[in-house]
Amino acid sequence: MPRPHKPVIGPHPSRKRLIHSFESNRYRHYSNLSQPERKFQKEACIMATQMGLASGPHPLTNDGVSKAVLYKSPGAYALGKMGNDGIFYIDYIGRSDEDVADRLCKHVPEPYQQFFFSYYTTAQEAHAKECWLYHTFKPTDNKIHPAKPKNSRLSCPTCGFAG
Repeated sequence: MPRPHKPVIGPHPSRKRLIHSFESNRYRHYSNLSQPERKFQKEACIMATQMGLASGPHPLTNDGVSKAVLYKSPGAYALGKMGNDGIFYIDYIGRSDEDVADRLCKHVPEPYQQFFFSYYTTAQEAHAKECWLYHTFKPTDNKIHPAKPKNSRLSCPTCGFAG
């Protein structure tokens, strides 16, 4: 007679929690971190969460944007800098409903050093990603909730904000 299935609460024990280091481009098992490193990973390092933006980090300069963003397309992005610990710290998130390169170039005189971005096929997809980034990472320089795309009735898929 087969044993009844025992539900697993929390992460499956066979799955290892891996922390990615961009400096060495390697993963380290969470249990191999020292106690201060574990505390840092839990409390200060929110970027250990995958942000789901496919391309980056790139330098936030006109040249960096033109080399990285090759197509005119809606997109979402995160601005910030890569720390010495190999973690990308997000200071600002945004999107463009039509041309992500043009929107990124408007940030070039600002103090952000680098950016990640992804293309999206519609303004609705870019808006959903921007809202997810906003709620997940709570960037310090985003003072208000992301606005909906122009001429749309969209609301935030996370909190329902319709502004």
